[in-house]
Amino acid sequence: MRHVTTKSTTKKLMAKKKTVKHPIEKKSTRNLSAGIQNGSLSTRISANSKSSEIFFYLNGQEVRPTAEEAFMMTADWLRKRKGMPGTKIVCAEGDCGACTVLIADPRKESLDFVPINSCVYLVGQLHGKSVVTIEGISNGSILSPVQNAMMKCHGSQCGYCTPGFVMALTGLLESRKMDNIPAAQKRKVCTNYLTGNLCRCTGYAPILDAACNMTDDSNYELKHRYLNEKIITTLKSNIWKTNQMGDKHGPTWYSPNQLEDALKFLKNQKSSVKILGSTTDLGVLYNKGKSQPNAFLSLQNIKALHASKVTPKQVQIGAQVSLESVRGAMKNIDSEFVNLLNIFASPQIKNVATLIGNVANGSPIGDTIPYLLVRNAIVYTSGISQGKIRERKIPLDKFYIGYKTSALESQELITKITFDRPKANNFVRHYKISTRKDLDISTMSMAISLDCEFSGHQFTIKQPRIAIGGMGPTAARIYSVEQKWEHQILTKTTILDLTHETACSINLELSPLSDHRGSADYRRALITNFFSKFASEFSQFLESMGVP
Repeated sequence: MRHVTTKSTTKKLMAKKKTVKHPIEKKSTRNLSAGIQNGSLSTRISANSKSSEIFFYLNGQEVRPTAEEAFMMTADWLRKRKGMPGTKIVCAEGDCGACTVLIADPRKESLDFVPINSCVYLVGQLHGKSVVTIEGISNGSILSPVQNAMMKCHGSQCGYCTPGFVMALTGLLESRKMDNIPAAQKRKVCTNYLTGNLCRCTGYAPILDAACNMTDDSNYELKHRYLNEKIITTLKSNIWKTNQMGDKHGPTWYSPNQLEDALKFLKNQKSSVKILGSTTDLGVLYNKGKSQPNAFLSLQNIKALHASKVTPKQVQIGAQVSLESVRGAMKNIDSEFVNLLNIFASPQIKNVATLIGNVANGSPIGDTIPYLLVRNAIVYTSGISQGKIRERKIPLDKFYIGYKTSALESQELITKITFDRPKANNFVRHYKISTRKDLDISTMSMAISLDCEFSGHQFTIKQPRIAIGGMGPTAARIYSVEQKWEHQILTKTTILDLTHETACSINLELSPLSDHRGSADYRRALITNFFSKFASEFSQFLESMGVP
């Protein structure tokens, strides 16, 4: 959980936020943020094409929003169009959690209600889902277990953040993650789950007391009330249908169910089109009036993009697979990647944000990029060429060609990414420095992966891979260092000498910039600290293996 204990922080939250960009995050010729590509839309989708309007359930009631409403943020729509003011709006950036609602998506493997930030989630994205708001969790006049716990533990002060906390905790109860948890560990689990919720009155103690004292009652389980057989059948019959909304005077919403249709739509553009994987980044720009597209191309109805696959050697993640799903898939495969995702974002963000979105964004301080680089990630793209789908495979270390500029062509989409699973003889670490531990943009990050050969109590480096983010216009592999490390024989003494020499050479080779996150000298110091920490952790590993 974020620790908010001062009035000044409260004032900052309430004040209108100004976007402060990293010096290397200047305007580029090609903005990849959230998969945005600028082009043109030749024609509206034909009225004769197979399509369906946007359709979902809200607190158990069927909803079919108008074309205008499809382009509203869900929180605004709930408050202004549905007269449901229980969902609050504070930051309008997906940071504070006051706008939390729960959604269940039949497209996912697990049909559970999960929390999302409705302030950065378009109504059109609700197509085919079941949505529950704060107004829907009580059973008539009888409060839910979470509401009762908040009341009994005095978990509300000013009350403005309370609906968001209640919805997040309801999601926790629905997830069954509290089942069989020892009482001593409950507070930590609840604290971690509430990282995406802020209390402006700093009333965290009684809120956590309430979280630890929730009682499970199957009569209040949302899945039984809002995912009955009729609702599930109706949703599943609609989720993979193409839907389109819009008119000649306003923007167009197009969500095809075939990749080919999406690519043709891109190819025939005439005005700005925003490609939606999720809107955790684009939603902020849209809210702040910095992005007003003529068309949205949503990829959520393309079934193939929801696929993920784990083989003995590799992991494959589709463009619509959420970070939370990636975290679940990697839980028993790569603990270091899971640790990175644990602090990457709040549950509300991880439930909708995608790994492909982080890659497409192309930020030099993108948290997952250094790690994917040392895992030999490959980006798969598709485009239309001579009337046929053309696929390309681009190694991630060749994908970025400048600040937020990539090898992706203007009429291409990223469909998936693959990366290596750790081998038995692999040692990997990821380091990140940011102002806060949780939910914060990194100042710098570094990933190191060593494939080693073990023989006679001797470790020899065979395939070293080192990547750094935050030192230049792109996150990048440090090939000069990798060449020096290959075939090095490691002991507890040589690893200390090697990492110290490496830190010095990198600081001479690279020229970091100074910005509001840290000076160039600070970044040079971080490089030294990263390698010192790696040397210490690797020395402990060598000691455990009996290497002198």
